[in-house]
Amino acid sequence: MLFFTSDTHFDHANILEYQPNTRHFFNIEQMNEYIIEVWNKRISPADTVYFLGDFAFKNHGAFRRRLNGQIVLIPGTHDGMSGADKKQFQIVAPIHEIDAEHEGIKHHIVMCHYALRVWSRSHYGSIHLFGHSHGHLPPMGRSFDVGVDAWNMYPVSLKEVIETANNLAPDRGMDSRYV
Repeated sequence: MLFFTSDTHFDHANILEYQPNTRHFFNIEQMNEYIIEVWNKRISPADTVYFLGDFAFKNHGAFRRRLNGQIVLIPGTHDGMSGADKKQFQIVAPIHEIDAEHEGIKHHIVMCHYALRVWSRSHYGSIHLFGHSHGHLPPMGRSFDVGVDAWNMYPVSLKEVIETANNLAPDRGMDSRYV
């Protein structure tokens, strides 16, 4: 199965101050453990998780080893790490595109840590997933936040992505000559 998420911010103590409405934890250790528990209940070792940046503030490898699934990392602001830690992820370009099939229908998905106003094939109904905004940026067209703060601290399945995108109005405001 495919899943999408971002902005776990493992070991980033200040995230508790920045996100008091979604991060109701006594300390960073409690937050770290909760996110790992929720992740591993939802993700199997055979699943693939597209992680749209800001995995951890430090100790990337230690957290990676505790999480199920194969992680494809689209780098964000806090994803500088050692060479040894980098080997535990499949790291791709800052804007990454896939075609994913769900119930016999192919969906083009464009992913970036940051929200984009227009993206590849946006005028043809493609989906854009982003993080970074911690649930504070509303959807636009078929573009929305998949970060943990927007999804009760858990990764979002491909089915949930498709259902969410299908419930959003496509952005018809951009002249297709420019996208």
